[in-house]
Amino acid sequence: MKWLLDKYEVAGIIEHKLGDLIPDPALQTIVSDKEYRSVSLKWVTGRISTDEILTGAYTENVFDCEDMAFYLRTKASLFSLHSGRDAPMAMGILLTHIHAFNFCVDDSRSLTLIDTANFARKGYCRKQEDFEKFLEIDEAGNLIRLAFI
Repeated sequence: MKWLLDKYEVAGIIEHKLGDLIPDPALQTIVSDKEYRSVSLKWVTGRISTDEILTGAYTENVFDCEDMAFYLRTKASLFSLHSGRDAPMAMGILLTHIHAFNFCVDDSRSLTLIDTANFARKGYCRKQEDFEKFLEIDEAGNLIRLAFI
């Protein structure tokens, strides 16, 4: 079932699941819309693995990790628009000092992190206890800079 989530619920999920990894969640978490629809993880993984841009356009410093993350989020927004949805999909962008990721709130209201640029090798992570390793937070100076949805 696609859940309708208000912005405060989405912010709460992000801050609850990532709060210890974000230096100041109040300043580094941006929830831009009033409501969101939960996202099927199957929909997300299908879009990544079948999109020729996401599977082959990576070019360092030209079209790299943050470009791929923004592209996937834009794709989700356009899907919501063109399919007449009442709210955008709960798909966002997470930036660390060294890499960019996507994240989504899935149909079980869980936060899933997605390494869009390295999807074939790294995929996604749904377990909160593995988020720090997945995001490579333990590397020298690597912190979450921004969570935007």
